[in-house]
Amino acid sequence: MFRQSAYHAGPFTHRPTTLAVVSDDAEEVHRSQVELAVLAAPELVAQALAERVGERPRPDGRLFSPPPAPPEAPPLKASHVLQALGDRLPEDVVIVEEAPSNQVELTLRIPARRPLGFVSAAMGGLGWGLSAAAGLRLGLPDRPVVAILGDGATVFGVQGLWGAARYDAGALYVVLKNGGYRIMDQLAARQGGAPAWPSFDVDLAAIARGLGCEAVAIGDQEHLHATLDDVVPGLRERTSPLLLEITVEPDSV
Repeated sequence: MFRQSAYHAGPFTHRPTTLAVVSDDAEEVHRSQVELAVLAAPELVAQALAERVGERPRPDGRLFSPPPAPPEAPPLKASHVLQALGDRLPEDVVIVEEAPSNQVELTLRIPARRPLGFVSAAMGGLGWGLSAAAGLRLGLPDRPVVAILGDGATVFGVQGLWGAARYDAGALYVVLKNGGYRIMDQLAARQGGAPAWPSFDVDLAAIARGLGCEAVAIGDQEHLHATLDDVVPGLRERTSPLLLEITVEPDSV
């Protein structure tokens, strides 16, 4: 439960919260360090719980208050990009998230308001999000699809842009370029260690164009806002992918 989780010290895990895991995978149940582990079909357990737990009134407003707007750039940070997207994206947008070091802030600044409003990996390897966004766009042609990716995650699966362009998957790819695998730095810092991964600088916009995908490199807030104002209103009708490579200053670990 909460493997490699950004929520490990958040509102879900304050003591004396009881943690339980339900899975039909015996190995998963065996290795989970929780107070209660249940080996059963999750859908049956959820049904049994629903029959026993009384319905509570829906709370007014959001469960979590959004963070305050970030201070004016420069420097341009991921929070500026996420805030700008949250202010502009329609309610039925499908967000594909593969930006691990900014996942928590993303969920607070861009709320999921429809089924499939937020698509993310349970945990694991990088590189799936880019191609997943193309597939979702082809499978849900009436909904705008935006993939928010780290530059590290994009490098793992950048060849998916060729398929997106070839099959007219009109997804918007927003790449937060901070020049490194920041989630690895954060995990090392939690254990008191130094960053383990070197920085890197890859021209993802150039690679995207080489694979047949339109791309725009962005380095300041004015250009960011102007580009989003131009692109977001037409997301629902897009028939070709677009990559925005946005250079952001990483937050300190």
